[in-house]
Amino acid sequence: MRTRRWLSVYFLLAAFDIAAVSISLYLNHLIVSRYAESIEVNRDWADRQGIYASLGQLAATVNTPGNDVFATGDIDAEEARLAARAEDFRVRLREARRELVLDIDPADAGPLLDLLDRSAQEMEAAVASGLSIFDALRAGDAHAAGQRMAAMDRRYNRARDYLTELDARVRLIQRRTLDAQAAAAADLRRFEFLVGAFIVLMVVGVTAYGRLLVRQTHRAARERERYLAEIAGQRARLEAVFRTAAEGILTVRPDGAIESANPAAGAIIGVEPGDLAGRPVRSLLAPDAPIPDAPGVAIETVGRRGDGRAFPLEVALSAPAPAPGGGVTTWIIRDISERKRIESELAEHRDHLERLVEARTAELEDTHARLRASERLASIGTLGAGLGHDMKNLLFPMRCRLDALDRLDLPDPARAELAQIRAGLDYLQNLSRGLRLLSLDPEDPEASGGVTDIARWWDEVGALIERSLPAGARFTARIDRDSPPVRVAPHMLTQAVLNLVVNAGDALGAAPGDVGLTVRHTDRTVTIRVEDTGRGMTREVRDRALEPFFTTKQRGLSTGMGLSLVHAVALAAHGSLRIDSEPGAGTTIDLTLPVGVNADPDAQADSPASPAGAVTAVVSVRDARLGAFASAVLRAAGARVIRASALNGFTSPAVWVTDRPDPAQRDRFLAADRRNRIVSLAADIDPTPGLIRADDAGRTDRFRRILAEALSAAAGAGGETPT
Repeated sequence: MRTRRWLSVYFLLAAFDIAAVSISLYLNHLIVSRYAESIEVNRDWADRQGIYASLGQLAATVNTPGNDVFATGDIDAEEARLAARAEDFRVRLREARRELVLDIDPADAGPLLDLLDRSAQEMEAAVASGLSIFDALRAGDAHAAGQRMAAMDRRYNRARDYLTELDARVRLIQRRTLDAQAAAAADLRRFEFLVGAFIVLMVVGVTAYGRLLVRQTHRAARERERYLAEIAGQRARLEAVFRTAAEGILTVRPDGAIESANPAAGAIIGVEPGDLAGRPVRSLLAPDAPIPDAPGVAIETVGRRGDGRAFPLEVALSAPAPAPGGGVTTWIIRDISERKRIESELAEHRDHLERLVEARTAELEDTHARLRASERLASIGTLGAGLGHDMKNLLFPMRCRLDALDRLDLPDPARAELAQIRAGLDYLQNLSRGLRLLSLDPEDPEASGGVTDIARWWDEVGALIERSLPAGARFTARIDRDSPPVRVAPHMLTQAVLNLVVNAGDALGAAPGDVGLTVRHTDRTVTIRVEDTGRGMTREVRDRALEPFFTTKQRGLSTGMGLSLVHAVALAAHGSLRIDSEPGAGTTIDLTLPVGVNADPDAQADSPASPAGAVTAVVSVRDARLGAFASAVLRAAGARVIRASALNGFTSPAVWVTDRPDPAQRDRFLAADRRNRIVSLAADIDPTPGLIRADDAGRTDRFRRILAEALSAAAGAGGETPT
């Protein structure tokens, strides 16, 4: 019975609770709905007020260009601005009118629409007056423009009055709506007494429900004991995790003092975990080290060990855990010394790799530039050869006709004219010979003889060399016609002297100056001096002037091979090249060559001055400039150099420099004598005993060392080499 009665009371209280809550929720719903409706209506009317206020602002912008044009004077710009502002006003007015028609009760919308229409009419009239202002200004009638501006202002003020009246009507409607909503809310207050009665019933029910609460309290106590036992077990497990974690864990109180530390944290800092308790957590960091301030974000900072040594440390902290007196923060610390060391090594390797890539890229670009320069030089040589040949073909019949005219009985004035014509033909004949000599390859041993008669050579190339100077340069040549022949081929001498004269002309720049060429001799040498009054050289430029591909001129205008070629010619003839220059004092260059004897050109080798018993070297390289550089280095070291397209046709070479070694010839060459050496410029050749790879020949210092090593290994080689 008691149980049944308790159940009856329980269900009755439950019914009262449900009824009270339902009615309360319903009343709250009504009140909230009323307030929400009131807020929505007020917001709609407030939005309309904003729209009408913006119409007033747009109306002001429409009126502005008509007034501003008197200040700016820019009629077209102000007229365009007026048209744009008027269109904006019309668009905004149409939007406001459409919103009133769709959303507002017709009784309220009618007067508002009427005011909008009147405002629109006045603004259209104001726009028309504004446009007429610009017409009057274009016609130059300032008085009429002023009258139309006054008319425009009157129309604008009327439109503003209508918009002001519109705003007042909106405020009136808004006030009326608020009053209606307030009356509805007052009606709902009558239900407050009913809600109070239900609350009283609920209090009575709660009192009767006390017996049940007592029983539930006992049951809750038993549950609490069970939960405490579970919490103790979880705490023990968490404590085990805390002590065995591989990363350092610190718990920090709100005042910044360490509450606890696990063994890993003590090992990282270098002290016992118990000694960390109570210490400020800031003491574990270097004085100026950053402190983490964002939960969940790990930062890298600088820690301080127990002995004071600094080390890289990573720290992450948690959000404060809720607790009386303030939350406890957990710090996770990691010693990242090893990681930093690895990162530093990786950065060094990466930087080294980037430097290698940049160096290789620079070498490739330089090689590409040299290739283009070589192609241009080859084209110039071909053009010079063709031009010299065509001039020679044209000059021959002209000379024949002059010879025929000389045999005629002509008056003296005519013979004087013929002499002038013949002098001009002689000049052109020498110019064509100079072009032919200029077009020859300075490294081709079969292009010309091995000695050059200075006087005859100058007669052929003097005009060409003089014409290589700029227009403002004054050229003076002093040639000792009794000079003995020199031990160098004519075309090689031509290109060497031409390079010196061109460089002298370039040193003058755009300013006028003097360039002189002097030839003097002794019993054993002939010295060709080229001097200029140009800007001169600094010590740094003078020290590097003979390096291949070095130039102070713009890339594309110079290959950097001029003085290097002259130096190579001097070394090939066992001569010398001396440079005397100071900044602002001009430059003097002496090319000294040994005296030679005339011989059959066909019997001349590429390097007739090579000493007897010197190491013989064959240079078969497709890149003409690179081959010239290799030949110059080999000759300077005392080798007898032969330029050829392949190894065939030569006997007993000891060093072979090539960029395309034939496998069969390579094997025979290396088998002929164990001291023979091959210097290969090809990058894809397999390493072989006796073969030295020089695929990075663009690095001149290393290329010189490789050639020197090859010559040193081959010195004294006398074995026969198959051909």
